[in-house]
Amino acid sequence: LNRGSRPADPDDIKSVDPAKLLAQFLDQRRPPDTLTAEQLRDRSWWEGYDIVLLIEDFHQVTQSHSMQNNALAEIIPFVASAGDVGLHIIATCAMQNATQAVSRGILAAAYGAQSPTLLMSGNKQDFPSGREFSVTKLPKGQALYKTTEGLERIQAPYDPPS
Repeated sequence: LNRGSRPADPDDIKSVDPAKLLAQFLDQRRPPDTLTAEQLRDRSWWEGYDIVLLIEDFHQVTQSHSMQNNALAEIIPFVASAGDVGLHIIATCAMQNATQAVSRGILAAAYGAQSPTLLMSGNKQDFPSGREFSVTKLPKGQALYKTTEGLERIQAPYDPPS
């Protein structure tokens, strides 16, 4: 995160909690109370790259941790202000585990904050989504894109295997 906080010895890396380091880093980006609306809109109180947290097979994270012992719990407080601190979360999981994934931990916070969600093909019983939309079997590469503005079907790039 900064040169002074990186472990010098490879054995020291085993004792570092990456979620805790990320939370400390994001905490430095929290907007001060004295910001104007323009400064908040421009994100001018910090510099640097946005952070993309990629979590593949999120259902395995939820299966391997209890509610009390969540591997990403320290990052949850930053989900509501992710746009302000430059945090983007991309998580994948099998559709049959999606209901569990969006009901626990960091994805529950993101889903509850109505973060944009891309739902690929699946069976209705895998993700009981209610009256607003239904997960269904879709052609390859098609998905439902859910935002606060509504729901639309999109075509994601698809390159069939050779």
